[in-house]
Amino acid sequence: MDGVILPILGAVHMLDASVFFLLMILATLSKKIGEALSVPNFYHYYYACAAMLIFLVVADMVLPNFMLESDRSEIWTVSMALRALLVLSTFPVTMIYWRWLFSENLKR
Repeated sequence: MDGVILPILGAVHMLDASVFFLLMILATLSKKIGEALSVPNFYHYYYACAAMLIFLVVADMVLPNFMLESDRSEIWTVSMALRALLVLSTFPVTMIYWRWLFSENLKR
């Protein structure tokens, strides 16, 4: 089982790094847009999600060492579901800051 999951997990960690940097960029840009548009500080949620993402990566590396092989796939399944929820949960915050961009494009 580990022979199949480990290469996939390596790819997932690369994707995690990409998502982490995307969250940092969105946090920085949203802070500046929020200041310009006088929007409350919802951009802090991006930082919280980035911290949770780092926690999930560390948990993926540490938890399997303390578990039976039969339980590892369950932990990875839960970890992937948490990652998906984490990324999807940033959508409402993104829409708070960036909805003006969609309205400008729809005017054309």
